Amino acid sequence: MIEAAQILSSFDLKTFFIPGNDDIEDPFPDFPKLRNVLCLRNEVVEVEPGIGLLGFSYVPPTPFFTRYERDEKTIRNTLEPLFKQLQAFKFRIVMCHAPPYGTNLDLSKDWYIKNRQIQREILRHVGCKSIHKLVSRYQPDIGLFGHVHESGGTCRIGRTLCVNPGASDKQMNGCVFGLD
Repeated sequence: MIEAAQILSSFDLKTFFIPGNDDIEDPFPDFPKLRNVLCLRNEVVEVEPGIGLLGFSYVPPTPFFTRYERDEKTIRNTLEPLFKQLQAFKFRIVMCHAPPYGTNLDLSKDWYIKNRQIQREILRHVGCKSIHKLVSRYQPDIGLFGHVHESGGTCRIGRTLCVNPGASDKQMNGCVFGLD
């Protein structure tokens, strides 16, 4: 992540990161001071006058027991005050590692196994119910999500445009957009 930030800092773009559940250090190490790059740690910042950005790293429990996992109640209780704080801005962006539950952005592969044989591959929702509820309630303008690498795409929750850029074993993806 730091290497990518160093490369992106050479462009004339503001770049924002949040740690994810695969990032091994907790708390996340100090991010180097780079031009136009900011690593958010569960906070709201003003990125331009009137434009607020909420960055949130935690995800619901996974089978992998990673450091950035929290139960739904803890996620909701930590995240709701940040959503309320974000309401002060004219244009609101939410960037959460976990995608909202029940969308095309949180479908993960799973397998039905019988007698030690894979019978069929299935998709199941693995996102965060609390994030879905908060996006539905507060309706930020844009929601940026990750976590489920195979579920890149877009959807809407009410008027909120939600994006998961997806990823693969060979590359990480991001999202670049303008506000004009």
